[in-house]
Amino acid sequence: MTAFIGDDKSLFAERMLEDGFFPENLPPVFSITNLHEAAIKPLKSGEYLTEKPTEGARYNASKRGGQRRVFTMPNPVFMIDAAIFFTKFCGEIDEHMSGSPESSSYPRFEPVEGRPIKISSFPEFHKRRRHDLSLSRYIVRTDISRFYHSIYTHAIPWALHGKAAAKKDRKPTSPSIYGNQLDWLLRQAQDGQTVGIPVGPDFSRIISEIIGSAIDKEFRAIHGPMSRCYV
Repeated sequence: MTAFIGDDKSLFAERMLEDGFFPENLPPVFSITNLHEAAIKPLKSGEYLTEKPTEGARYNASKRGGQRRVFTMPNPVFMIDAAIFFTKFCGEIDEHMSGSPESSSYPRFEPVEGRPIKISSFPEFHKRRRHDLSLSRYIVRTDISRFYHSIYTHAIPWALHGKAAAKKDRKPTSPSIYGNQLDWLLRQAQDGQTVGIPVGPDFSRIISEIIGSAIDKEFRAIHGPMSRCYV
């Protein structure tokens, strides 16, 4: 069992496809039904559905705190393919993200209600940070502006496998550099674009943590252990 997917891959796929599709700020009048039912066959076969690039539906709305943000609802084919990818490589991805013990934003699967992917809230993060500050002399604070919108999709296999290994084998069908598959799926869902990931679907919470965990690892290699980080 992995924390971000739970012990039932079918339930994970169902929750992600039907409760983790729309951005959380959409009113309840918007809902998804029967997408998981339509995905059962490809989920069993493990074969991706995407054949040509698609483009998500974008809209501008407010998020918590009143700030504006561009959200994206991707083509349902991407959501099904993402469910296939994450259920197929859940063990490898969990091992990668678990390599960042300082993270306060590790995604955890919620099997019952609400959003399927949960991360610690900002108040919880600040509470942990205050505790750590009581034991530390200095704090270094950074913030990545427009993180989701600025992610380079090729950086996903770099994060999972290392830049040198990923650049050496760029094939989407690579049996060893599996991160190429997610890179390709994201580009297919964004009309071939390599910059940004969809803001809204819960799959993006996992993708952002993949990148964040690699940043943490690089930071530790250069500067040593750190306290807390939050995506």
